[in-house]
Amino acid sequence: MTKDQKFYNSSEITPTLTTQNTQTGIRRSTTGSDQTSPSVSLGKCEEGLALSSWETDKTMQVSLPPSVNSALSEILDRDFNIVGYSLEAPCPLDDVEKAIKIIDEYSQPLEGDQLTKLLAKLFVKTKRKADDQMSQDLMFAAYHEELIQWPADIVEEVLSAWPRRSMWWPSWHELYKELLWKDKRSKMRKALEKKLIPSKTQNIINEVTKGFTNG
Repeated sequence: MTKDQKFYNSSEITPTLTTQNTQTGIRRSTTGSDQTSPSVSLGKCEEGLALSSWETDKTMQVSLPPSVNSALSEILDRDFNIVGYSLEAPCPLDDVEKAIKIIDEYSQPLEGDQLTKLLAKLFVKTKRKADDQMSQDLMFAAYHEELIQWPADIVEEVLSAWPRRSMWWPSWHELYKELLWKDKRSKMRKALEKKLIPSKTQNIINEVTKGFTNG
């Protein structure tokens, strides 16, 4: 790797750069210059250490409205992997909407520079077939584009753990399977969104009907 490589120069890092571990289970607020979201405190244990994604999931779930938390039921496949959730009891729509907002707080992606550094560490810790610089740049850009859509702590866990599992650079399919397996939050969110669909549909019908009535 040389100093004039496009990917690393754009992010002001090199493969040999040493950085502190990015925090897992915490999020930067989208409002305010230096303020952090409520999940910063919820994503840490008392000693100030970052929680694992599994611990963060548990912390997040107990912070959901009680009506939602008690109604959520895991859907398992034949290997007992969680493939989805269902709501087994009625929940007030306000509680469902609040639960979705809480899940979103815990599902914010990594900041771009943090993700770039994690990919760089993965790059230097694994082997891969020889590629030209353009192919490497395209690969990094594609991985970055996909990974920025996943929760920060889950991405960090998957990328950081990979070199201990394999000496080879992972295909996107391999990373996707790991991310999907760990990501319970999007599965919860999907179940909750289904609960809101009838309400949203009725609101649209009411608006259309109101327009005809006023006309």
